[in-house]
Amino acid sequence: MPSGTKYFQCNYEDFSRAQAAALTALAQAGRACSARELAGGHHIAPITLTLQWLVTKGHVRTEVHRPTGESRPEPVYELTDDGRAAYQRLTTHTPAARPLEAPESRK
Repeated sequence: MPSGTKYFQCNYEDFSRAQAAALTALAQAGRACSARELAGGHHIAPITLTLQWLVTKGHVRTEVHRPTGESRPEPVYELTDDGRAAYQRLTTHTPAARPLEAPESRK
């Protein structure tokens, strides 16, 4: 197994891969981000739904960012203390957990 493989404990709160990915992206950003930033050029609707679910569970908080100038206001998302704790539990290395496989290695 490659060193640096992160293990996801599927028994914690049964986060989907999308939810775990959103938690990870917010944790690694270390700041409030818009759904557009988190989507990284992909369709924004799936990440928005995932973020809304995380908000309802208390893992993420949201507020409206009002930029100066001509830009439209947009919501930004940030991990709560519960969200940071969930991320820490999701990324805990443990031999009992199943490693995430890279998409290209699955058949």
